[in-house]
Amino acid sequence: MQWVVDEVLVSADHDLMTALGIGFLLLVILQTLIGAVRTWIATVLSTNLNFNWLGNAFSHLMSLPFIWFEKRHLGDIVSRFGSIQTIQKILLPSLLKA
Repeated sequence: MQWVVDEVLVSADHDLMTALGIGFLLLVILQTLIGAVRTWIATVLSTNLNFNWLGNAFSHLMSLPFIWFEKRHLGDIVSRFGSIQTIQKILLPSLLKA
């Protein structure tokens, strides 16, 4: 911006103004592209983590004997899956910021 004020406006240099404008435009496009890729990667990673974590929990529950289910209420089993969601909501934002 200092070049625009000091050099371009004072000397009316249209070529420098064009070059700086193109540079600023490319910078904005690059920043937008990087943000979109970062968001896409975060979405893919969180979806895969969620799918794998819930799948592993479900697989573990299916390997438990029937007596384990008889001793527990349905709400207890459902709350275990809810706990996974809560843990992911806490962990994922901090992992994706790094």
